[in-house]
Amino acid sequence: MISPGIQRLLSTSVANHEALQTLLLMRREPERSWRADEVATALNLGSDLARSTLQALVDGQLLRVDTSAAATAYRYAPGSSVDAAVVDELRQAWLAQPLEIIRFMNANAIARTRTEAIRAFADAFILPRGRRDD
Repeated sequence: MISPGIQRLLSTSVANHEALQTLLLMRREPERSWRADEVATALNLGSDLARSTLQALVDGQLLRVDTSAAATAYRYAPGSSVDAAVVDELRQAWLAQPLEIIRFMNANAIARTRTEAIRAFADAFILPRGRRDD
């Protein structure tokens, strides 16, 4: 069983496998700045996917944009010591019980898909303001 802290992190800031692998890669070398193309090569991702994944992790306050680099680069930089501790815990859990983490992430992805489908279905019944069909 994975801890509630890891569950929270995976539910709020690490939405997919690419984000998990990117976070763990950058955690291994916290002093290094990574460009999107370097992450793409290291993880065998497309450049656009690497860029969007890095931005999502910045938005989740797990990475920061390294302004000292010549080109846009990213560094491991959790927004709080609590997040840093949870990422360390996630790293250990990934080594010890990767299937549990994958199962949890898959369940989250299914729940997000269902929620988006329900929302899209409900939105189909909303009429624009000012439009009357009588």
